[in-house]
Amino acid sequence: CINSTCITISSSIIATTESTAAAIATTESTAAAIATTESTAAAIATIATTIAAAIATIATTIATIATTIAAAIATIATTITAATTTTR
Repeated sequence: CINSTCITISSSIIATTESTAAAIATTESTAAAIATTESTAAAIATIATTIAAAIATIATTIATIATTIAAAIATIATTITAATTTTR
């Protein structure tokens, strides 16, 4: 095939193939970016879970300390009341 129509068709096929190859490369690049984003999202979710667990532990510790302080204050109040009653 040597005529100009054949050459034009061949050139068109080559251009389409190159365009398709470029589109495939873009798709692969996009897929890689999506995979990276998903991996990052998973890492962020893990960090968020760890932070939530740490906050829960801190909240429990604070509640325990508050209970201990309340008990100590109650003991002091009882002692003061007893001392006041005894002194009268």
